[in-house]
This record gives sequence, C-alpha cells and structure tokens, in this order.
Amino acid sequence: MRLGVDYLPASRHAPGIGRYARELVRALVTQPGDHELRLLEFGRGPAVVDERALGLHAASCPVRRSRWPLPRRLLGWPGADTLLGGVDLFHHVLVPPPAVRRARQSLTLSELPPPEHAEVIRALDAVFVFSRWTADELQRGIGVDAARVHVLPVGCDHWRRELGDAAGPAAAAVPPTILVLGAPRTARHPALIVEAWRLLRERGLECRLRFLGGRGEALPVTDDGTLTHALPGEPALPAELAAASLLVHLSEVEATAVTPLEAFSFGLPVVANDLPAFREALDDEATLCPLDELRASPSRLADALAEALAGAGDEPARARREAVAAQFTWAAHARAALAGWRGLLRA
Repeated sequence: MRLGVDYLPASRHAPGIGRYARELVRALVTQPGDHELRLLEFGRGPAVVDERALGLHAASCPVRRSRWPLPRRLLGWPGADTLLGGVDLFHHVLVPPPAVRRARQSLTLSELPPPEHAEVIRALDAVFVFSRWTADELQRGIGVDAARVHVLPVGCDHWRRELGDAAGPAAAAVPPTILVLGAPRTARHPALIVEAWRLLRERGLECRLRFLGGRGEALPVTDDGTLTHALPGEPALPAELAAASLLVHLSEVEATAVTPLEAFSFGLPVVANDLPAFREALDDEATLCPLDELRASPSRLADALAEALAGAGDEPARARREAVAAQFTWAAHARAALAGWRGLLRA
C-alpha cells in the first residue's frame, strides 16, 4: 500500500497542523504492515523543525521524501499523486486540499471547515476527525456521507515523550502557575481569564497566570511577573506544561480535546468550558463550565480555578487524569488510520 502524505506542514509549521503531520508520520513509520510512505513537501518557506523531531530516522517501512520548493499554488496542475510517482491513496492535512489525479483521497480535519470548501470535502473518499460531535457536524452542516467519516483518537503523548526522563511529577510550583496555551485570541476569552485571575488575587490567593502562544490580543504584564505572555519555541513547551499547576482553556468551538489531553498527560487539572469534544474525551476528570455562565459571572471561573488549584496535589486524581491521557496515543491514531485506509482500498 503506497501512501502519499502532504508533508510540508511537518517541517514548516511547529504547532497545530504541523504537529499533526509530524506525529502522524512519526507513528506510521513504526507500524508493522505492507505500507510505504511517500512524503510530498511542495511549497516554500524555511524549515522550522529539527530533522530529528520528524522521527524518520527510526522508520521501519520504506519512506521517500519528495521536495519541490515552488509556490504552493502550482501544485494543482500536475497533481500531488503524480509528483510522487503514483500512490494508492493520498492523505491531505490542509484545506483546501491540492488536486490529486488518480489516487483515492483522505483528509484529517482538526476543526470545522468553512462552507466554501464543502463541495471539495464531500468529494473525498474518507475524512478523519477526532470527535463524534465533529462527525455529526460534518454530516449535518455540509452533507458529508456518514460512511466516509471516521472518528480516530487524537494523540497527546508527544510532549511527555519529548520531556523524557524528566516527565515525572514536578515539584509543586510556588506560587502556583495557571497556564493558558495558544494565541490569546478573542475567541479564547483571554480578558475573562485575566479578570478571574485578578479576583483570585483579590481574595488573597497568590498565583501566577502565564499565557504561552502566538500573538493575539495585547495582554497586560505585571511588574512582579505574576502575569506573563510568552512565545516560547516548541521545544520549551513540554517543560512549561510539566511545571504548571493547572491549565485553563476556553474556546468558542473545538473539534478535538487535544489541548486538555496534553495537560492530562502530565496529570494537570483542567478548567475548560463545556464542549461536546471535551465531554467525549475527558471522562469527567476536567472541570467543565458553560461558557455563557462564565461570561456572565467571572467569579464563577475564579471559583473553578480556586477549587482546581486546591486539589492540584491530589495524587489519585492526578493518576486518573494520566490514565485518561494514556488512551490517546499517536500509535493508536496511526493504527486506526491504517485500518481506515486499508478498508477504503479494499472497497
């Protein structure tokens, strides 16, 4: 089975879809079977990820990388599969996907696609998603055939793996650190989180609030360093997460629970808004609050944060969270993807 993969994001984009492309292939190359990987890197831009982080040096199946440093818009003319010398199936990771001439096609969606791409997505042979809710939304919202949508487990073991031997329980931070991952965009309600944190401090609870991610809204930074916004490189993130006391994650829409699960992989408590993808994956081990309630009363969020901080040292609870995360590995994702592709090619 010759599998083509749109691999450009793996080396050109550190977070998000870049991490997905890296971890998918990193897991695929270690899986037993008759598959051969052909990785297409079509597009411009400097590599921002170290080659060792790609994991291709540990491949136990045939792997071929094809690099074309040309403008991405030119990819549609020859076809992605043609440039790879022909494949049985080409797997996309970006929307809109590039043209494929003959091979069957699949796509992973980590968020709901804009309506203008509905027709292209409906025409694909398979769509991989990370939650049942997302599968239902694709069927209801843009009419994707239910038989073509496959719910696969997301992986969350990447940062714990990268931290290696230092991934054990960290000493309790003093004062405790509340962590927010991702660019502080309006849809993630950074102002609400800051307001709840200030309420905690007014109540006499000393704690730090740390935003880690790309540029978004301007955030105040206090003179004493108790509120910070940093853009650490990807290699620094595992240690940052392991040293935190809890994760707070608010978002209007999420199609995957990967961010809370990343925190669970280190045993951290999580406070998040109540979303279907979170309920599916987190097994009642996170504090989930309706977003409308939190917006109406920031003290509700402050209460949830205070309670989570108070229980952060509960070792049985930490073990339960780690056990939830242990079910979501990239190896499990790769096995499910291979099963889906083999079934598709047999049909």
